[in-house]
Amino acid sequence: MSGRPAGTRLTAREREIARLLSRGLTNKEIARQLRISQRTADSHVQNMLNKLGASNRAQIVALAGESDLPAADVPSPATAPSPSSAQARPISFASAATFVAGMLIMVLLLSADRQAGVVEKLAGTSTAEKTSTVIDDAFNGSLIDAATWTLQGGRGVEVYETGRLVFHVGADAPNAFVDGLFTVCRARGDFDAQVSYDLAMWPRLNALWVELGASGTPFGTYVTSRDYTTNYGVYFPPVGMEVEATASHGSLRLTRVGSKWTGYYLDGDHWSLLASGEGPPEDVGLNLVVANDQPPFGGRETLVYLRNFRLTADRLVCP
Repeated sequence: MSGRPAGTRLTAREREIARLLSRGLTNKEIARQLRISQRTADSHVQNMLNKLGASNRAQIVALAGESDLPAADVPSPATAPSPSSAQARPISFASAATFVAGMLIMVLLLSADRQAGVVEKLAGTSTAEKTSTVIDDAFNGSLIDAATWTLQGGRGVEVYETGRLVFHVGADAPNAFVDGLFTVCRARGDFDAQVSYDLAMWPRLNALWVELGASGTPFGTYVTSRDYTTNYGVYFPPVGMEVEATASHGSLRLTRVGSKWTGYYLDGDHWSLLASGEGPPEDVGLNLVVANDQPPFGGRETLVYLRNFRLTADRLVCP
């Protein structure tokens, strides 16, 4: 996607429409919200496409610059977690299992060949165990780092880097998909993983979630649009928990100490605890994915930006 043409300025009305587009509203819904005719709304959107050199509504949102992530750094792993003041909502095991089981199966299938190769090397002498225990990727380049990530994309879902990691889910995306990035190396022992996100275009009831998770397992922390609200969530079977998200941007954190897994979300300037649970102590890769399983995908265009991924581990085991 090309940048905004030099000297392009949106009018106050066009900026207002860009904000409504970022919420996933259709032209008809925008017309109703602004009390204008649908033909006028159609005209505004078409003019914005032409003015910005955009090819779709998601690019309008991106080029309009309505939803850039704040420049503040993600707090360091040493930041002490604080109890959340939000109203926590436990998830029943059956509900959480239904929500995550499909993703687990797909992640296992997508990463089986890749991880099998790593396991085979672990049995021999060719495995590289890096002395460096940190992966830092701000996603501020123009290409995904192939030495760090394996890319998985599918029909209707675009994953690319252009000053930030972009997940673009088209309205034509299928049901039941898991697409995104999977680390080439795996974390051995204790680890702490963090990433910042911005829900630039995030319609409600779209049945999507964006997850920082452990490849080949159901373990992870996420933000989801399954409900009328956007929620932070965590799943360490049989433990599941969700709380309402109060902003369209934030950060997720996933840690493991021994066999204890913990998920957090960034609340202001401190980490708030979602939940902890017992999990596998084996080597695991980390993933950043956008996914759908249950209920079916809502069919509304979605745009998410990720930045500032950081993984700190006792060891990194690489093929």
